[in-house]
Amino acid sequence: MSSKYAEVVKKIVGPVMPVGETWEDEERLKNLKELGSLVNELTEELYDVKHRGEISHEGSVTHAGKEAEKILKSLKDWIEE
Repeated sequence: MSSKYAEVVKKIVGPVMPVGETWEDEERLKNLKELGSLVNELTEELYDVKHRGEISHEGSVTHAGKEAEKILKSLKDWIEE
């Protein structure tokens, strides 16, 4: 199941799955690299929220940090499967 945001990103970035046609796969590789850059940026953002939550004494910041940590752990677990 895809979120509405994922669908928008997919439309903006374009297809990434290679199809075995060199001319098409070159473009899809560029798209894949763009998607990877976006994933890295978003992951860094999640890490920053997690880290700030760990050092903050404010309840809402701590709560957001714990939520970011859950998301990062879920991603880690999914990757390790």
